[in-house]
Amino acid sequence: ETPIVTHRVDAHSGWIRGVAVSPDGTKLASCGNDLRIVVRDAITMEVLQTLTGHPGHVLSVVWMKDSQRLLSGDLMGDIRLW
Repeated sequence: ETPIVTHRVDAHSGWIRGVAVSPDGTKLASCGNDLRIVVRDAITMEVLQTLTGHPGHVLSVVWMKDSQRLLSGDLMGDIRLW
């Protein structure tokens, strides 16, 4: 059976480098070459927050177990806790 796309969003200007769903399943975070992390509601895809401050392309994003905090890493070697 072929999967059906239910949502399509323009999350970033440029490449998307990572996507992560929060452990509680309520939020989605994406990161990319535009130096941003975008946090969305996992059901509606509404933007909840945009995180900026990385000096290089954001290459990875992962949720902490509490589903409230994120760790991210960039091309310059920075790791950030949000």
